Amino acid sequence: MPSPELDSLLHCMEAILGIQLTVTSTTDGKHQDPGHYAGTSIDIRPPASAQVEDVFCAAGNCGAAWGLNESKGAQQFKYTTGANLHLQLNPPHHPRPTAPNAIPVRCKPGICSK
Repeated sequence: MPSPELDSLLHCMEAILGIQLTVTSTTDGKHQDPGHYAGTSIDIRPPASAQVEDVFCAAGNCGAAWGLNESKGAQQFKYTTGANLHLQLNPPHHPRPTAPNAIPVRCKPGICSK
């Protein structure tokens, strides 16, 4: 179950996109990102009815600071299972150059709208 902050993020994104999102991971399982355990990171299934770029833009518009596309052919990490869009409320302490932020710069709260 997502934390209240992540739940607000998801509801905001769903309102912008006009779709229901499916959470694939919150605090369960093994993760490289400590935000999962802290309740500030979440993985969602890439929706079939929205472009991935639109999903990341909505996330940025709703307050996510960082995102990674963990789908096939995109970023894959040690504990990645299946296609996920990873969202974080806080930026990573040590971002990797090989894992750039998928949230477009133009998509910050109050700037981007669909």
